[in-house]
Amino acid sequence: MHLTPREKEVLDLLLSGHTNKEIAELLYISAFTVRDHVSTLLRKGRARNRMELSSSRLMPQWVDVTLMEEAGQEMREYVCI
Repeated sequence: MHLTPREKEVLDLLLSGHTNKEIAELLYISAFTVRDHVSTLLRKGRARNRMELSSSRLMPQWVDVTLMEEAGQEMREYVCI
């Protein structure tokens, strides 16, 4: 399954817990464009919602594991505070 570089960026931010609005601001694109990317990701991943995008079935194919490990560390630090 092929993702464009922009789709990968959107997916990484989405899986890090960012909203469409936050993703739009971080990538300097409109929220409507983010919505379109998310819709494409859902279709390509045959996922019904954002939670399914993070399933182990899709993660190895799409996501840089290093980024997810970093996001997990940030979440652990946030929860422990």
